[in-house]
Amino acid sequence: MLYDRPVNLFVGGFIGSPAMNLLQGDLERVGDAWVLKLGSHKLELSSDLIEARTGLVAYEQRTVVVGIRPEDISDADLDPGPHHSVLELRAELVEAMGSDVLVHVSLDTPQVLTEDARELAADVGEDLAPGAGTDERTSPVVARLNPRTAAREGAPVRLSVDTTRLHVFDPETGAAVWDGEAAGS
Repeated sequence: MLYDRPVNLFVGGFIGSPAMNLLQGDLERVGDAWVLKLGSHKLELSSDLIEARTGLVAYEQRTVVVGIRPEDISDADLDPGPHHSVLELRAELVEAMGSDVLVHVSLDTPQVLTEDARELAADVGEDLAPGAGTDERTSPVVARLNPRTAAREGAPVRLSVDTTRLHVFDPETGAAVWDGEAAGS
């Protein structure tokens, strides 16, 4: 299914609403664990993700594009999850949608400015061109939270990321990284 296993960055970012969060990060191994560095934040990756995506080994000490669907982020105070890493951020915007609450935050990692990311932004009426009013040093993130969240605009929020559900893409080709190498390469 394309939603669960997109072949490339464009397909991954196109399917779903709100759209997949696309972030630039660096993969590194720390002992037996794998860590994704997103600016000053770190996510410890689930061993299930590493086993499912054996091609990630080739990206050690390299920059990747990581896709995180908004529904794979939860309020850490309500659902810490067994394979989750926590990001402590500040809620910039909180939108109560009835059955969900959309929380907008920013990460101090450069925006993904690949051709695929620019096409996706253009499809929703945004411009990722340098000088287009966006801060290229930070990346916007949208989380779809349980309506019982205590997240409030301007206040700190702890977000739990299900690292078994991350999508990883090659930054040069946009291809999804799965078995042995990027898909389609």
